[in-house]
Amino acid sequence: MSLRQEVCQFFAHRTMAVVIVSGAVVVSTALVAGSLKPSRTPEAPPPRTLEVTATAVRHLTPSHATWTITLHDHAADKTAAIAAVRSDADKARAWLVGRGIAENELAFATADAASDDATVTRHLPDGSEIQVDVPGGFVSSLVITVDTGAVANVVAAAHVAGTTKELQGAEVDAPSCDAADSDKLELPLLDDARKATRAKAGAVLDEYGGGKLGKLKTATVGTFEVAAACNSVTATATAAATYEIE
Repeated sequence: MSLRQEVCQFFAHRTMAVVIVSGAVVVSTALVAGSLKPSRTPEAPPPRTLEVTATAVRHLTPSHATWTITLHDHAADKTAAIAAVRSDADKARAWLVGRGIAENELAFATADAASDDATVTRHLPDGSEIQVDVPGGFVSSLVITVDTGAVANVVAAAHVAGTTKELQGAEVDAPSCDAADSDKLELPLLDDARKATRAKAGAVLDEYGGGKLGKLKTATVGTFEVAAACNSVTATATAAATYEIE
């Protein structure tokens, strides 16, 4: 065999070996790259929540009443009008005292009077019209305020005030009542309402088949109000909260 043939055969084997090794490197690189490909993490579902509102109520007995009566009268002149309304006030005073309201529970404002003019239209001979103020005397007024703890007496008097002759022509407001120290109930009632939100949330979960109440998500400070009437005074506190459900 000649030297040329030996050289050709040697290089032919070496080239084949290089090609095979190079191919092996490419495959390994592809496998490594594939193993490093990041996978997508599934998103966590939003937490389930439960929102509840609870109310705490306290009924109180009215202990104080305020009642306003406005008397009106009319006369040709201001002095006579004021004298007339003062006379009406004396009659009203006697009637109120007779209904069980004490003298020291009555307050009488200063009597006042204003002209009671009327505007009329007059037709002139030429067919035109003019507006003229015509004096109509004076109208007087006087306000009586009842401020008492005798709630039942005020309620009874107000019930018949519209038909009694002593108060004919008077403006008689409905009495307003309240309970002593009702404002002191705000903090304890709000506390009761807040505690009731968690108890109510647990009861709701039980009604719907069970579940575990999780952490508190949101909460309100709460509201407090007093609805006063002369037959009942109601203090109410309301609170709301949102809890997670585990």
